[in-house]
Amino acid sequence: MRSLGAKHILAIDVGSQDDTDLTNYGDDLSGWWLLWKRWNPFTTPVKVPNLPDIQSRLAYVSCNRQLEEVKTSDYCEYIRPPIDSYKTLQFGSFDEIREVGYRHGSAYFEGQRR
Repeated sequence: MRSLGAKHILAIDVGSQDDTDLTNYGDDLSGWWLLWKRWNPFTTPVKVPNLPDIQSRLAYVSCNRQLEEVKTSDYCEYIRPPIDSYKTLQFGSFDEIREVGYRHGSAYFEGQRR
């Protein structure tokens, strides 16, 4: 964008935050161990990521370095609306998410005018 002549760039981050409280399985995962953890009410629950979580994590890993560069650059304004309570594929809440983003953007740009 800068090479095309842009002086100031707005980067709006609407990606989900990385979930870091997953269970560490080590190098392998035993089905018996998982079954024991699921049936025993006195053990801590096991968080097994589903397919969208895995895909989201792969995308996050691939662009995390670039995101950190954008956050610290002087030519780019990094904006993140408060949408952390929504999941990546939560399409049913589109209108609500849009409203949250609109309110955040309105407040942000109102602060820029002053």
